Amino acid sequence: MAVYLKIVSLSILFPILINAQTGKIKFEHYSLEERLSATTVLSILQDSRGFLWIGTYDGLNRYDGYTFKIFKHDPDDSTSLSGNGIRSMYEDDSGALWVGTWSNGLNKYDREREKFTRYSYIPDYPQSISSNDIRAICQDANNHLWIGTADGLNRFDLEKEEFIHYNYNPSDPTSINSNIINSIYEDNSGILWIGTSGGLNKFNRESGNFTRYKVDSDDPFGLSNNEVFSICENNQGELWLGTMGNGLFKFNKEKEIFTHYKKNPADPFSISSNYILSVYNDNHGELWIGTYESGLDRFDRINERFIHYTQNPADPFSLSDNSVYTIYEDNSGILWFGTWNGGLNKYDRWKEKFTHYYYIINDPNCLNNNKIRSICEDNSGIIWIGTDGGGLNKFDKERERFSHYTNIPGDPTSLSANGILSIYVDNSDVLWIGTDGGGLNKYDSKKDIFLQYRHNPDDLTSISDDVVSLIYEDKKGALWIGTPSGGLNKFDRKDEKFYKYEHNHDDPSSLSQGQIFSIYEDRSGILWIGSFGGGLCRFDRKEEKFKRYSNSPSNPLSLSNNIVSSIYEDNSGTLWVGTEGGLNKFDRKTEQFVCYTKADGLPNDMIHGILEDDHGNLWLSTNYGISKFNPADITFQNFNVNDGLQSNEFNQWAYHKTKNGEMLFGGNNGFNFFHPDSIEDNPSIPPVIITEFQLIHKPVSVGYDKSQNRTLLKKSIIETKEIELLYDDNVISFELAALDFHIPEKNKYAYFMEGFDKEWTYV
Repeated sequence: MAVYLKIVSLSILFPILINAQTGKIKFEHYSLEERLSATTVLSILQDSRGFLWIGTYDGLNRYDGYTFKIFKHDPDDSTSLSGNGIRSMYEDDSGALWVGTWSNGLNKYDREREKFTRYSYIPDYPQSISSNDIRAICQDANNHLWIGTADGLNRFDLEKEEFIHYNYNPSDPTSINSNIINSIYEDNSGILWIGTSGGLNKFNRESGNFTRYKVDSDDPFGLSNNEVFSICENNQGELWLGTMGNGLFKFNKEKEIFTHYKKNPADPFSISSNYILSVYNDNHGELWIGTYESGLDRFDRINERFIHYTQNPADPFSLSDNSVYTIYEDNSGILWFGTWNGGLNKYDRWKEKFTHYYYIINDPNCLNNNKIRSICEDNSGIIWIGTDGGGLNKFDKERERFSHYTNIPGDPTSLSANGILSIYVDNSDVLWIGTDGGGLNKYDSKKDIFLQYRHNPDDLTSISDDVVSLIYEDKKGALWIGTPSGGLNKFDRKDEKFYKYEHNHDDPSSLSQGQIFSIYEDRSGILWIGSFGGGLCRFDRKEEKFKRYSNSPSNPLSLSNNIVSSIYEDNSGTLWVGTEGGLNKFDRKTEQFVCYTKADGLPNDMIHGILEDDHGNLWLSTNYGISKFNPADITFQNFNVNDGLQSNEFNQWAYHKTKNGEMLFGGNNGFNFFHPDSIEDNPSIPPVIITEFQLIHKPVSVGYDKSQNRTLLKKSIIETKEIELLYDDNVISFELAALDFHIPEKNKYAYFMEGFDKEWTYV
């Protein structure tokens, strides 16, 4: 008896993010630690199935977003790769994958059998390929396959499986100008261009002749270097040529004029090197240039200047190596960069909406400390960031530069301490700074000095504690100061005196706890105080009495936790309270709380910050990422470090919404800056592929399987539609991959087995 198992359908759900433009970008790295076969990446290609293929100096890798399947040469298997140095790849219109090696010829990959057919140079056989050093592969509009080698250009007859050679002939000016073929490119009008060690060639299909473009010292608009290593075309129809030794050229095909871009040591915005390994025009129309030992350049077409990206050992998100051999953009817009010694680099534009600012050693213009404790914007749009040990940072968004204010021993006009717990800009645009041990500071922007308010045990009108955790100005202009052990202070700015509100064990109408964690005034003028361990208090300013709300284990409608870290009233007038035990919604009429926790969809129950966007969604910073909460339908969309967050853990008090609606959240690895509208769901669904079939927890191979003593898969599981099983083959399993590489870790799968399952199963 046989059983036929048919895979009916698979689906995937995942979020995607809208692009944001910044000068600085973050690279993700793939190397030996991620099981890439080698650190030298020479070629990259995404096939029609959606797999990413990476050709390295030591093997071919097929990447599905989770694992690398490695193909290598096996001297005992004639159907394996002919060599391990993979220099070029191309998928033709029939879906066949062609793989060119460094010195072992050409390979054609059979997807069904997962085997390779080899094409090698055979002496005295003119129909064989002209050289085993395969440098470029391209199929033209007429379905001709062109192969560039170290010894001539080849056109492959797919029917006869024979190679036609085009070689340099010194006596024929219409022949190709060199036998060393570096690149082949067909432009949008169907013209075939070939870059060689002798210059640029244009091929005329009708005549079979080549038009040569090479060095002409008398022509100021001509090509000034013969070693054309790479070619691409931009959206305007211009060709870009990378040379080995003389920089970059832009070629106007109609006027046949070359514009030269060369490294100028006196100009920091010139191209970073004259040795160009790769050029690539992406789907956004941006030109990328990979150089030899000088990093990656992005061309600013409007200002005619180059932006440089190089390896920085002090920056874990920098380029992994300065020799960028190949560049490729996949179907979802992710850019991949293959380097000579640093493996594969990934640049995902979609993650840039969570712009990440962090400390880089020896960079005076960046954040000077990664531990962010407070954030605030002044009336001019300057962002102020308080750090734990680095003092106060002033961030100019327009110039993308930070300046720093720190404590200077012996200078009473400097910042009083380098631990900054709170920052507040009052209605007069005065900046107030709460420090960890240095009291309260007021910044005099005209004199560029700080005025200090310190605790004095002999002065009852001084601030109650030198550790200032919170600063808040109410609608009447009173400044409220929260401390972690000295209770609540109201500061009278006219007579510069502090009035204290402290916890009194014998007075139930006093402050419930002396450790103040949050202060908020609602639209009706009620002041709410959150404490560490004392729950929530409502302050009656006329009576100067506090009403307490705390957790009662026997009452599920009480406050969920007595550690209150944040308080916020949304546009509908609902009061929200963030605690260590989840998010609480307060019903003013019944004075009861509804709590939302991890069980309801939160990523973590510790709520540090609450901000509201223009659509009524609450954005919550937690100890495991940021959550977007829709109060209308009670849904959470969660984001973590894989989405581009500074880390999964955020800090209390380190959150702020700017006048433009942008949000900032800080943690222990810098801070994120984003606009909520830049985050949208991706409507497209990537292909979902079965990548492995297992029987009794053992992978089943193509063809005769020795472990099963039979043939289960006649072809690759990727190409298989049905599997025939015996009645007792009751332990089966599959490995799946959604071929979208934005955030594979967050992909969610569902499967349904027709005739067996009654509903979708989510995994």
